Amino acid sequence: MWNFVLLDTCGISCRKNVSGVFIQVRNATKRAAGSRTSMKDSAGRRLGPKKYEGQDITSGEIIMRQRGTKFYPGENVGIGKDHTIFALEPGVVRYYLDPFHPKRKFIGVALSRDLKLPSPHFEPTFRRFGRCELTNKRASSKEESSLSRKDYLAKPDILKRLESRDSKRKELQKELAKALP
Repeated sequence: MWNFVLLDTCGISCRKNVSGVFIQVRNATKRAAGSRTSMKDSAGRRLGPKKYEGQDITSGEIIMRQRGTKFYPGENVGIGKDHTIFALEPGVVRYYLDPFHPKRKFIGVALSRDLKLPSPHFEPTFRRFGRCELTNKRASSKEESSLSRKDYLAKPDILKRLESRDSKRKELQKELAKALP
């Protein structure tokens, strides 16, 4: 026969039916879901355009923040690993469609206000080199004679090598002069 005291201490709740058959009653192991648990929300990510069509922009400025590539990078524009589109050159922002990619929307930077994007395919592109013509003769001669920092730092080592090369060449000429009467 069943010992009801042992069953109660083990955590099994049983009750005896009138007919002598035991019926086990199960208790819920998971609590009911509260309304508070699913009320969490995060702040907005501030996605979308930061610069619009025709606005001036400098290099490095963000043009568009997006999730996925809704807009593709065009001319003079780069794309980050989170699909952020940013300017590589200073200029004017242009949103445009490219006939070679009809289903894609592009964002580019025109280097001047009168340039339209996209530039014609298979033609040379308009580029900015960051150089200007020096009309002052003194400034131009100074610029021609100046060295870059890398060359300036390497100059002593280069001069040493040139001297050693010249000395070896002279020694070789002396030996050849002795060998050939």
